[in-house]
Amino acid sequence: MHRIVSGITTLNQHVETLFHTPEVYRPHACPHCGMNSLWRHGCYHRKADRGSPICNKLNPVPIPRFCCPGCRHTCSRLPACIAPRRWYGWEILAKDLSAVVEFPQSYRLSGIPRSIPWDQVEQVLMGVDRRSVSGKRDYAMLLLLATYGLRACEVAALQLDDIDWRRERMRIRERKAGNHTTYPLSAVVGAAIIDYLKNGRPVTEDRHVFLRTCAPLVPIGSAAVTCRAAHFIRKAGINVPRPGSHTLRHSWAHNKVGHISRTISNQP
Repeated sequence: MHRIVSGITTLNQHVETLFHTPEVYRPHACPHCGMNSLWRHGCYHRKADRGSPICNKLNPVPIPRFCCPGCRHTCSRLPACIAPRRWYGWEILAKDLSAVVEFPQSYRLSGIPRSIPWDQVEQVLMGVDRRSVSGKRDYAMLLLLATYGLRACEVAALQLDDIDWRRERMRIRERKAGNHTTYPLSAVVGAAIIDYLKNGRPVTEDRHVFLRTCAPLVPIGSAAVTCRAAHFIRKAGINVPRPGSHTLRHSWAHNKVGHISRTISNQP
């Protein structure tokens, strides 16, 4: 439904039309339910343009109102001489309302983490002291994040039964889409995991690969994986918004996209 009657451009014309042919203002259908045959339901009043010479005589201006017999809602149409911007006094429009305009809300952690160049990823890995027990574990976890683009929860949930050493495969369970994914086990990643299992992992019956280094000897959580990744990113002196496991994950994705683009561009 068009709310403005474009043919009525002056207040005098509006008054004459309202007196002789008020049906011009009748909506063709209810804007709420779409029913036709709206009833006349009196008038209400709006302020007219104060710049009009006859404004003092017609302020406020009567506007015909119509009622829907179906949903019982009322509706109306305005003449073009009373545009919606003239519904309020000029002294209100003259004020600066910018202070009361609300800005869009911004939420913490709503932005996408920025990736870092691959040479900086290697710099992060080189900053891990692999001589210590925690260093062996952290190095293997960071390699999984950077090599496969895994999430912190997927690294924390990795179990010994998920690694097929004979076929050199690694299975990631319960991914975000609810399925399982099998990856070829990289030689570098496999060597780092073996070094941790032989020389760093506590002796326990738990089947999770990565455990805490201090009591209680329970599986490491996803938050701890993120904290360790953020620690080594800061240790490498890399300035990136919200450093953590997703920084390495996005760096892996950025590196893969760049590799695919170079491969396509080199094709004849």
